[in-house]
Amino acid sequence: GNGCVASEWFDPVPYSPTARLPFSPPATAYELTMNGYPAVVWPNYIAIGFTAAPDTISGLENKGALWMALRSTPTGGPLHYEGRLNGSTGTLLASGDTDDMTWNEMALRYDPVTQQVSARLNDLTFGPFTARITTPRFVAFEGVGIMDNLIVWQR
Repeated sequence: GNGCVASEWFDPVPYSPTARLPFSPPATAYELTMNGYPAVVWPNYIAIGFTAAPDTISGLENKGALWMALRSTPTGGPLHYEGRLNGSTGTLLASGDTDDMTWNEMALRYDPVTQQVSARLNDLTFGPFTARITTPRFVAFEGVGIMDNLIVWQR
C-alpha cells in the first residue's frame, strides 16, 4: 500500500523473493538507496544490491555483486546488518547490530573509476573499501518485510 512493497510474514521461508530492475551503470559513481523494515521472523531479511544475475529467488544472497542485508535477531532487540561482495559466501565488508528505526535507510555506493565501495545504514557509514565488482545488469531488492523509496543516483 501507498507505494510500498510488502510481504506477509508468518513463518521463516527457505528462500527470499528478489525484485530486479534493468540497470546500465554510468562510468562515474552511482548509489542505490531504499528504506526498509525486515520481518520480525528470524532468519528472514531484507536486502538491496547490484547484480549481473537474473535470479528472482535469493538472487542477492546467492550472486549479489554488492549487497547489504538487514534482519531481525532471534531474540528481538537490535537488527543485524551485513554488507558483502559476491553473495552470502563472498567477502564480508561490514557487519554488526543497529537499532531498528522502522524505516531503516540503506544505501550502497560504488565508484567504478576508483573501485571504491561505501555503504550507509541509518546514521552508520561504512567504507570506503577497495573492491572491483562485476558490472551489474540489475539493481535489486529482496527479502521478507516492507520496503519503500527505491532510488538510484548518479553521484
